[in-house]
Amino acid sequence: MNDEKEVVMKRLMSIVLSVLLVLSSLTVAYSAKGGKPGAPDKIPVTGVNIETSEIVLQLNESYSLNVEIEPSNASNLAVRWKSSNKKHVTVTSDGTVTAIKPGEAEITVTTVDGKHTDTCTVTVRQLPNWDVSGYWPLDFDCGSIPPCAAFKDLVQDENGNISGLYGLLNGSTFSEGGPVEGYVSGDSVYLYYERESGYCGEFIGTIDKDGISGSFESFTTGYTGNWFTVDGEPIPLYIPSIFDVSGDWWLTFNNASEPDAAFNDLIQDASSNVTGEYWTYNGGVPVYGGPVEGYVSEDYLYLYYERESGYHGVFEATIDSDGMTGTFVSYSTPFTGTWVAVRTPQLPFD
Repeated sequence: MNDEKEVVMKRLMSIVLSVLLVLSSLTVAYSAKGGKPGAPDKIPVTGVNIETSEIVLQLNESYSLNVEIEPSNASNLAVRWKSSNKKHVTVTSDGTVTAIKPGEAEITVTTVDGKHTDTCTVTVRQLPNWDVSGYWPLDFDCGSIPPCAAFKDLVQDENGNISGLYGLLNGSTFSEGGPVEGYVSGDSVYLYYERESGYCGEFIGTIDKDGISGSFESFTTGYTGNWFTVDGEPIPLYIPSIFDVSGDWWLTFNNASEPDAAFNDLIQDASSNVTGEYWTYNGGVPVYGGPVEGYVSEDYLYLYYERESGYHGVFEATIDSDGMTGTFVSYSTPFTGTWVAVRTPQLPFD
């Protein structure tokens, strides 16, 4: 009888130990998986990639950057975006970049999980003021005639992108050297040159009504030099201004009863480029806001405004014989507004 009891007790002890082992393993799983036995493992982010490493935008153009999270089934797919230069390019929380001012900015995306990053360089160009399509004899440094080289068959599209050929001239004989490609931005031209041999370099120039002049640098030999076109004339693309906005202007925002801001000492040059100052005038107290710069095209005004604090925005307006009517958009705050402007012979704080 005692032997039977002993056998039963041993079986019971074995069962109890088995149950304890099962409970122990469940407890470990419960702790490791966030509190629920059988809960799925957290899948960490291991990397992030922006679809492209660089893009080029025209002023006021926007573009949505797409990213790939690695792995795609990671538990937390959230990311944050940042611009290295908000004065030139802004970026929203969904990765939409907007070109504010000619220049360059680096856009960085960072994963919330793991702080993995990737970057994209955004270059902002002005719309071209000139069309340089065609044939351009040119010379380097010495200024000898006849010209010793040429750009041939240059083709410029509506966004200012250029493609064509560069070669040497011997009298009227053109010896092809290789393709060139680049762009016109405002009054500037950039062309990259490359031969099959691997020789390569860049032409950087400034365009005006008389032609193009600039500098050249070889990335293969280190040679640098100056160049200019010998004949030919670029075609202006901008529409000449029919108004001159030079002078002082009172501004009234959002149908206020009295002027509450001003443009001071606007200067419009022969190419319709505009520079000047913006002032606020609240309660009769003038406060300098910062410089403005832009242009007039026919009856349209564009002015970019910037303070030292980094606050910046854009004034756009239609001009007529009575004054200007337009809108303002701040790229630093959510503020937007409408405004009208009338000329004044002189501001009281000028």
